[in-house]
Amino acid sequence: METVALKLPQTQELVSVARAFCHQIDLAGRRDRFEWLSDITRLLPRIHASIAELGRVSDDLSHTINANLDDRFELFSQLKDFLGDQDNYWLEFDGEDEHYGQTGSLADDFTDIYYELKHGLDAYDADPAMVEQALNNWRAGFYLHWGQHLVDAERQLYVMCSRRRIRKHKDSQQR
Repeated sequence: METVALKLPQTQELVSVARAFCHQIDLAGRRDRFEWLSDITRLLPRIHASIAELGRVSDDLSHTINANLDDRFELFSQLKDFLGDQDNYWLEFDGEDEHYGQTGSLADDFTDIYYELKHGLDAYDADPAMVEQALNNWRAGFYLHWGQHLVDAERQLYVMCSRRRIRKHKDSQQR
């Protein structure tokens, strides 16, 4: 199997887009919500494409992340407050019954994606020689967990754009 280190342009793109995504999450609450969502809408497909370019991981998936649940909950709560009525959405298996609520949450999706990407960036920044390990951890985590959050968030943001609940990036630049 070809090593990730041989795919330097893909590595650089993933690191770059991971930094951009984490930066946007850090800006939540300090920008206009709809412009912020527009920027996030542009970044998620780039993350998805970048991780896909790295290829699948071997069957012996190894994925580690140090989860500080208090920090995660704090970020989730901040994002949930910031997103307000734009946060919750129906997942495909949700029943549209008054007894059950919407189980999808952009705040939850963004929090999981953020901490997975941030964990890899922190490892890479501490020791650039660790890029291979960081990328393998990102890929394993993508296929085991955060990839589903990415796909769910992409789908919901597409729905929001198509229903004009958020502006597409091109539209927001023309104001």
